[in-house]
Amino acid sequence: MDGQQIQRRKLYELVGDRIRNLIIEGAYAPGDRLPPERELMETFGVGRPAVREALLTLEREGFLQLRSGSPAIVTRPSPDHILDELSSSVRSFMSQESGVRDLQAARQLVECAIARRAAEQRTEESLALIRRAFEAQVAAGEDFGLFEKCDVAFHRAIAASLRNPIFETAQRALADWLLEQRRTTLSVPGQWKVALADHERILRAIERGDRDEAEAAMARHLDQTADCYWRAVSALEAPNRAPRAGSASGPRQATPKPARED
Repeated sequence: MDGQQIQRRKLYELVGDRIRNLIIEGAYAPGDRLPPERELMETFGVGRPAVREALLTLEREGFLQLRSGSPAIVTRPSPDHILDELSSSVRSFMSQESGVRDLQAARQLVECAIARRAAEQRTEESLALIRRAFEAQVAAGEDFGLFEKCDVAFHRAIAASLRNPIFETAQRALADWLLEQRRTTLSVPGQWKVALADHERILRAIERGDRDEAEAAMARHLDQTADCYWRAVSALEAPNRAPRAGSASGPRQATPKPARED
């Protein structure tokens, strides 16, 4: 025996599990209405507070839509909803440097794969969307607020070309979670020109259908962006670092010992 204690669960969690399982198993399809609260209370043998808390939990998870005075309507959790639920946990995770670095690595893996697939699956329609996003970024120039929005739109246009909501949502979420990185790097003099040149190389590779170069160009772009970000962070933190012994502030003075009394 492993000696682990059995966890006691609250009534509303048990009710929520039962309703969720019914939805997942197909007893209720999207658009269906659940029975009224009183009927649910009788079915599960619980009070109104447990039923209401269970319904609220399932609404937060994206399984239900609640309307005052009407039975709950069954919905299907969207990729956006699932990732939005993760946002608060991810932002806590990012409070440590290691968390930011892990997300940067995840973003590179996802966006490089997206760029490769975008080159493989390019169409005139998808290319037109990516080109418009790039041209808007060129026009934005040193208007950094607008440039930032166009930067986001360029990466989203590439993801949208795959016509896969999972890829689109993953790219959007990672970009949103790393928004501070984008703003910090764009504050570095000349970085906007570097980003623009990188984007043009990515665009041209996708236009040619060169999947290897599209992936490599995206990897170089994200590597350079991450490196620029950490150099900028280091420069911002440098004035706040305490001087070390033997630094320009002078050597540490030895504490004089008290004289002995004979």
